[in-house]
Amino acid sequence: LRDALRGPLSFVEANWFKLLIGAVILANTVTLVLELVYPDLKGPEAAAMKLANQVFLVIYCIEITLRMCHWQLQFFKDFPEAYWNWFDLLIVISGILEVLD
Repeated sequence: LRDALRGPLSFVEANWFKLLIGAVILANTVTLVLELVYPDLKGPEAAAMKLANQVFLVIYCIEITLRMCHWQLQFFKDFPEAYWNWFDLLIVISGILEVLD
């Protein structure tokens, strides 16, 4: 079923897009580790970390929105892939809630 779905957003399944998102996840991981190693950052360094986290969240929001628009209801029910989709959605929603808090 996944192979049959084509359209203007089919690039979300392209290798280059997956690699791009993987690179974003890796960069986000590096910033999380830096925050753990240097928990008392202040001034411009702290502001840079906050900005980086917000940029990552925006990228994740765009990515999951594109994937949801492309796959529509299959995004939520095409198992076993749907488990990861639900997990990604939960992480993005928790990130949004953290920013709004």
